[in-house]
Amino acid sequence: MSSANNLNHKLQKDADALLENLNLVKILSEFGRAEIGGSYIYGTMVDEDIDIVVIVKSEDFSYELRQLIMEVLLKLNNLDGIAMTDRYHHQKMGAPKGFWFGPLIISNQSKWNIDIWFVTENEKLSHHNSSLHKRMLNISEKQRQTILQIKYDALKSNLKEKGKTSSEIYYAVLDEGATNLNDFLEYKKSKS
Repeated sequence: MSSANNLNHKLQKDADALLENLNLVKILSEFGRAEIGGSYIYGTMVDEDIDIVVIVKSEDFSYELRQLIMEVLLKLNNLDGIAMTDRYHHQKMGAPKGFWFGPLIISNQSKWNIDIWFVTENEKLSHHNSSLHKRMLNISEKQRQTILQIKYDALKSNLKEKGKTSSEIYYAVLDEGATNLNDFLEYKKSKS
């Protein structure tokens, strides 16, 4: 098994334990339908990052809901810090309309970033509705291995930017047939 596969396997196992210990999906399900996304479900993890979307009814969005979510998240075990952005009441072009919470959790001597978006079912900028997400759910094992290796190589080369590089790698592999880090870097250069 490659180093990238070993890391992915370890992170998947650690993420499973973290989610179970925090009971996070159950806690978030009190607010709406919670779905885990991103590299956790694609099998392409190279760092301590979990993406979750919580589908909330439009009429339930309020400042009170935002406060209640924060109060609940502040009670998480091993919470190191938390950030929040209100993109429901204060929209920003290119960002989903909703609430984003970013708790940092210490687990097994590692700091985990958990990105939680509270959005409506039809929010087109949320990952659960993106065409890339739908494509990633149906990738071949060869594509998954290629993506995982490129992400791993980018991480080891200090070229991975949180929240950006992974999706660029997905597009490079799926749309342009990138097979290694150099192909990805050429793809990225061509897009800038």
